[in-house]
Amino acid sequence: YIAPHIAHGILVGVGLSMILFIIRVMRPRVAELSRNPGDGTMRDITVFDGLQTSPRIALLRFDGPLFFANAGYFENKVLDLVASRPDLQYIIIDAEGINTIDSTGQEVLYHVTERLRENEVELLVARMKKQFMDVMRETKTDEFIGKKHFFARIQYALEYCWDNLEGEYDRSTC
Repeated sequence: YIAPHIAHGILVGVGLSMILFIIRVMRPRVAELSRNPGDGTMRDITVFDGLQTSPRIALLRFDGPLFFANAGYFENKVLDLVASRPDLQYIIIDAEGINTIDSTGQEVLYHVTERLRENEVELLVARMKKQFMDVMRETKTDEFIGKKHFFARIQYALEYCWDNLEGEYDRSTC
């Protein structure tokens, strides 16, 4: 009596799993990071209460592929951050979680860089994977963003920001 209805349950389960997968891909986790004073690691400010953020430097981690399905979401997150911080001068994208980027993702990075420059904010990219950099080089986006704006480690990107900020800057806030 129950056996004929199992197939329906399996189909519903597969359908729900596919819907959840599509939602996760379209809206991957985007975390703003700050230095944890206890151990010096970069942590998500929404998970670790009390972490200070810098008014001039922001660090975002994008956890997923950057492609046509979520490129607009990425762009909105970056521009929302700029809108919320009028003194922002640098945005560092922690690209370790971006394992795939397509032409739409590359184009969004290009346009985000343009928009940030209009607002006198520099885009820096840290911890990129080979696949990411291959696309950047093939499309010459690395030249547009500026080859000096790509860093192997977050620390190197932060040091670039600190060295270029005018006056004294409290390095403990990043």
